[in-house]
Amino acid sequence: MRNIIRKPIREVVNRFFVSLYVPVIVLGVSIGVIIGLLMGRPDLSIIGFLTVGVPVLFAALIISFQRMTKRSFNSSLMHSSMNINKSISKIFIIIYCMSLVALIIPQGRVWYYILSLGLLAGLLVLSIFVGSSPLVLLSFLSLTLINIIYGVTLNYHLYHGFGDIFPHILYSEIIYDSGSILPQEIVHYSTFPLYHIFVAMGSHLFGASVQTSLFLLTGAAYISLVWIVFSMFHRLDDNTGTAMLTTILFLCNPYVIFYGTYMITRSMAFVGITLLFLLFLKMKTENSYWMFLFLLVLLFVTLSHQVSILQFLFLFGVLLACSHIVGERLIIKPMHLVILSVAPALHWIFFSLDFVEVTILNRIVGGVSTEAQVTDTAGQSLHHAIYYVNTYIIILLSVVGIYVIYTTSDKKWLRAIALFGLVTAPIYLPSPITSIPQADIFRFDRFILILSPFVSYLMARGLIGSLSIMSLKKRWGPIKRMVVVLVIVLFLLSSILIPVNTPNGADIEEASWTGPPVHFSNSEQQGLEQIDQKLVSNENIYSDHYSIRYLERNTLEPENEYETLDINNSSHRSNSVVVLREDSLRTDGIMIEDNATRGEYNDISLIEHHQSSNKIYSNEALVGYNW
Repeated sequence: MRNIIRKPIREVVNRFFVSLYVPVIVLGVSIGVIIGLLMGRPDLSIIGFLTVGVPVLFAALIISFQRMTKRSFNSSLMHSSMNINKSISKIFIIIYCMSLVALIIPQGRVWYYILSLGLLAGLLVLSIFVGSSPLVLLSFLSLTLINIIYGVTLNYHLYHGFGDIFPHILYSEIIYDSGSILPQEIVHYSTFPLYHIFVAMGSHLFGASVQTSLFLLTGAAYISLVWIVFSMFHRLDDNTGTAMLTTILFLCNPYVIFYGTYMITRSMAFVGITLLFLLFLKMKTENSYWMFLFLLVLLFVTLSHQVSILQFLFLFGVLLACSHIVGERLIIKPMHLVILSVAPALHWIFFSLDFVEVTILNRIVGGVSTEAQVTDTAGQSLHHAIYYVNTYIIILLSVVGIYVIYTTSDKKWLRAIALFGLVTAPIYLPSPITSIPQADIFRFDRFILILSPFVSYLMARGLIGSLSIMSLKKRWGPIKRMVVVLVIVLFLLSSILIPVNTPNGADIEEASWTGPPVHFSNSEQQGLEQIDQKLVSNENIYSDHYSIRYLERNTLEPENEYETLDINNSSHRSNSVVVLREDSLRTDGIMIEDNATRGEYNDISLIEHHQSSNKIYSNEALVGYNW
């Protein structure tokens, strides 16, 4: 009965990829533009076409060219045939050391440090072409990721990302001091304590501060993804060059870079989720050893982050459906899916019922009651050029990669991944789905991180396939390979300097478009601590978004009210304290609100507006006023 249902679906999918893939993606771009115009939002049509339509049309041209010329997509580009000196490893080490010097001496990330990272990425690709061993390449990849992560988290006095690092440091300190898990008052993490126990134990073991332990240990755990992703796609594709290119593209992904530095609980859970998929592949044979590891990693994910397992379960359910459509049952077995569902459910019911009521049910109710409409801020202005470079690379290579994999792969599980990539494309690519309020309620941005290994594989196959059909003459081989190097370098540099979603370049002075820095200086932290000690009960505290996140981190039972400054609402309530990071405001800007919409602000009139108030504290970085 299952085969009777599945076979017609498979035939429709096969016919779609063979005959309708190009017309449908072109039609999709046209429909998107028309819908924006019908909504009276030409800005949506223009921005949507520039962001998604242009790379999709280029992808359609590449596929159409291949079909007209009848040239075959192949992976010969990855064969080791370039005549380059084997001393490339020595060149890598020299540039790596130079990047460390460029990072340490200026006491910050400067443009030539970022350029050195791009050169390292290019050398990694060249290492594939000269036939370097996978062990050497993976070691170099790990060193590069260490450079990127610790070059942020350990280079600044207090890196904070979007602000969640503050409470995680506090929760780890509570465990460090008390020797027990978090109190029940911390609903979101009292029954999901593994991350904070890991950090606290590391702090005890190495004699380091909790903050240093958090950045060192979680960063080291994140670096294991290099080896996991390579093992996963080497086992799937059985091509070392393609698996290595996939791993390099994975390392260059803007979300992967950001969450490597912003290593909070969801990032730690992502490490476990990726390892779970690798274990699925290992468990094709019934082996109790792999099943034991699978259960151990599942427990790790469940106790590290509250909802990552739900998102993981949803995506794996979609992948299971895709594998059944193409007739492949070996990727995920239904029993594994049952275990994935039952284990976290039991934990929530017996140990985390308060969390289910407070968080999950509220999100479901909010998602159902919120009207599905595109947010007002969507599509109102053009993005920075670097954003388009990054987005075009992802979309163009992914769209081509989906077609290449499905139409050329004999392995059904690879075709399942191509179909999976097509089905989930509206989540990881810019689309109307990511612009509706429900996208924020159910945290679609976190799906992008989980999908990043698969997107990287699609991109790798799309890049190799696109260049393989351009010319069949051998003399073009080195040129094609240099194009691969250039694409990787551009992708990494644009991922670091991209101005939205992932503030990877926010601390680079030359990249002012990336927004205010996401770290505190020593003076800023000292000032915030001093003001925090001067606060009394029942005060209203106003400051920029990140300062508020820092000040309220110690308030398990808040006695004061903390609010982000709104430039259009200067009539603060009586008995309030206003904290201004004046040095940052004058230079890089701070994150405050404009009619309840958070954004960057660097107008010094905000300082002049409060100078007449009674000053309660000041240093070279910030000032606190009684208002």
